This record gives sequence, structure tokens and C-alpha cells, in this order.
Amino acid sequence: MLGGMDSSSRFVKVAFTLAHAPKSDDETESVTNFFNILHSSRTSKEIGRNRTW
Repeated sequence: MLGGMDSSSRFVKVAFTLAHAPKSDDETESVTNFFNILHSSRTSKEIGRNRTW
């Protein structure tokens, strides 16, 4: 999914994905899906850092 790596873009990505994610009656599957969605929006620790060598 396209989008920026700033916090508002990641928030929109998670909100959109949650709204369109398949619903499940199984609690374990629902929790797993939720964390997979959060994982998909995380950023690398290196993104956005200014390196000075």
C-alpha cells in the first residue's frame, strides 16, 4: 500500500486496513490480524534519521 512514512500517513493506512480487514469470530485470529496490521505500518529505525559521518 502506498503512502508516506510520517505518523499521520501510517495512521490513515492502519485505519483504512482495519476498516477493510475481514472480520472473524475467532479471538486469536482477530488479535493476530490486528498485530499484523500494526506491523505493516511500522517504520525502520533508520528512516528519517540524519546521519552525520
